[in-house]
Amino acid sequence: LEGFFVEEANSFSKEAMDIADLVKYFGGGTVDEAKRIDVLQLKYSPTKEKEGLTASDLSKTLQKFVQIKKDLKKRLGEERAAEVTFFEFVSNRPIGKNLEKAIVALRTGQPAQGHIGTQAETLKTSIGLKDGHLKSFLERLSITGAGSSLPNLISDVHRTIANWRGTSDLVARLGLRDICDLVRRKAGVLEAFNNIINDIDILGKLGVDDPNDIYPVPQSF
Repeated sequence: LEGFFVEEANSFSKEAMDIADLVKYFGGGTVDEAKRIDVLQLKYSPTKEKEGLTASDLSKTLQKFVQIKKDLKKRLGEERAAEVTFFEFVSNRPIGKNLEKAIVALRTGQPAQGHIGTQAETLKTSIGLKDGHLKSFLERLSITGAGSSLPNLISDVHRTIANWRGTSDLVARLGLRDICDLVRRKAGVLEAFNNIINDIDILGKLGVDDPNDIYPVPQSF
């Protein structure tokens, strides 16, 4: 948690507010201070969880990722923006094989044909960048798909919190509830101008005074 900042994304640009569900700042609490900035779009589908993602599913998100990239370039300069900015599309759906191969082809400059070629063309059209700029963007784009179901994700977080402090599952559930309440409040209207969540906020909700109280966790049954 140390040096890690999370922000609901309506503070550094209109474009970011339109698209980003979350912006993660590493090493500083603002765009200008951060050593790395991760812009995330989260897509959870309760009805298509087994259908593979395609390039068209990413199209609108990619267009706005590129706009955010241009925004940050104007603010930070081309070199620094290229150095610190990363993008991530997160979904509970699996990544389609043709989409995955199309991204690899564009990153490496290999020819793509058939359904893979169609996916590659959709990606290029959506991103709107060429040659080295396209490759650079794709190298800083990650797609996370087919993770756990929502109940399994919640269970994983419960276990993590319980392991941090060697506490019972009940205490872990209460800690997670408090963190969820914090995130909802920060993402709402009342906290619109104070929406950064930092390590101190999280530790406070877990009732931890010092990170050293978390690690190392003693072994227990």
